Amino acid sequence: MTANTMLLSRADLYFLYPVFISAFFLATPAAALVLTLLSTLTISYYLSPSLTNLELAKVGLSLFATALFTFIFATQRNRQRDAMQKLSRTDSLTQAGNRIALRDHLEKGVAASQRDGHLMSLLIIDLDDFKNINDQFGHLAGDQLLREFADRIRLRIRATDHLFRLGGDEFIVLANHASAETANKLAAELQLLVADSFFSNKLTVTASFGVSQYRLGETVDQWIARTDDAMYGAKKLGKNQVVEAELSAVQMIG
Repeated sequence: MTANTMLLSRADLYFLYPVFISAFFLATPAAALVLTLLSTLTISYYLSPSLTNLELAKVGLSLFATALFTFIFATQRNRQRDAMQKLSRTDSLTQAGNRIALRDHLEKGVAASQRDGHLMSLLIIDLDDFKNINDQFGHLAGDQLLREFADRIRLRIRATDHLFRLGGDEFIVLANHASAETANKLAAELQLLVADSFFSNKLTVTASFGVSQYRLGETVDQWIARTDDAMYGAKKLGKNQVVEAELSAVQMIG
């Protein structure tokens, strides 16, 4: 942008404004701001012999203002874009990831597992008899319980794990770098955490867990279905239990 400034005529200066603006669409706002400010200084230096001080000040200040206000606009645009992307991937009630975020994480995880043997496991969690809570105490109480449930799960899982809400009272934890054994231990701890907790309005609830480690070669949908079958197996065995999909092993806790 600065190499040909000595060849600029006064008429050519008008083309600098769209060039400056376009820089903020081609680079990050911070990088574009540095580039345009350096260009402004360089252009002002080379034009100083041919312009009066007043003309030079007008050119420099107008270019600086163009760069500054475009930087502010680009920064705000990026923040709004990031906020919209987060909203599109987040469950509004519980702030857990939604189905879009889940699919994205699982597809990336499956690709990593097939590429380098990346270990990961799924926990599908379904609250037991949650409909009774909605029917007896109302949907507002049920919604509050779901929010508190998600908060407590988030506080207990590891920093590398991710929580998603499938819908209703069903959640998924993606446990990265976790074998089936590690995932089963985590599920057992979460099962006890939920069963031993009091939620708002002194409500209590239990949960059934399906657990599975990813098997090389299976698709995302096959993995979810296998884990979901294990969760329904826990329901059939009396609820408030953990079932591992691979071995159909049942862990009775409490």
